[in-house]
Amino acid sequence: MRRRDTIVTIVTMGRNGSLRMAIGADDLGFGAATTASPTRRRGRGLVRLGIAVLVVGVAAFIGGFVLMGVNAFESVQDGIDPQRDLDLSVGVPGNGTVELDADRYQVVALGDTLVAVSGMSSDAGGYTVSRIPFTEPVVTITGPDGAVVVLEQPGHDRLSSTPGLDAVGIYEFTAPTDGMYAVTVAGEAPAVSSIGIDEADSLWESAKPWITSSAVITGGGVLMTIGVLVLVGGVVRSTLGSSLGDLRRLGRMR
Repeated sequence: MRRRDTIVTIVTMGRNGSLRMAIGADDLGFGAATTASPTRRRGRGLVRLGIAVLVVGVAAFIGGFVLMGVNAFESVQDGIDPQRDLDLSVGVPGNGTVELDADRYQVVALGDTLVAVSGMSSDAGGYTVSRIPFTEPVVTITGPDGAVVVLEQPGHDRLSSTPGLDAVGIYEFTAPTDGMYAVTVAGEAPAVSSIGIDEADSLWESAKPWITSSAVITGGGVLMTIGVLVLVGGVVRSTLGSSLGDLRRLGRMR
């Protein structure tokens, strides 16, 4: 495509007439400046992309902390009581009945010294909750047909620590049919105050909002990092394109 240059005309008047001087735009360095180089255009695109990603990252980062604050407020307002969410709670020793649907359930030991909490919330890994060895009571569950339900070891640790009450998942089982199930707890277990029955993972559902907010914060931090890197790359590329354009103009002036 043919480039159209602007011609600057300087006129001087003297006694013997006039003198006209025509100077092309390239001689003044204007022609090359009217069209940005491809390198510079790509750099500007990266700058805009970096700013957009950075803004999204900052919004997610702040939103994650806001969500965490809301979860903390709701926890304090509603109170934290794992025992309140159980389908059945039986003392040690003791017995009880509960109506269950055909589903997967857990047996939870409750007491005030069942888990240990270490670390601080300000640490990179946060709090660490670990089980303290304790004697488990003997738990027997009988189904509607009179058959004893098979209790299984949990596939992974389920631990919860709240002020004055710890919860530890000690068994899992499958209720094969709907109906009334009888629960008998026997034996000596000084550290365990009661045994609870509830749907698998139900006690740990309350942790999901915290996991979600932590994931949002982490994602926001990652996006912020990417945005900064893209922004810096765009600035460098744009500056490089501008410098190359200056060098080309200097070459033409010579």
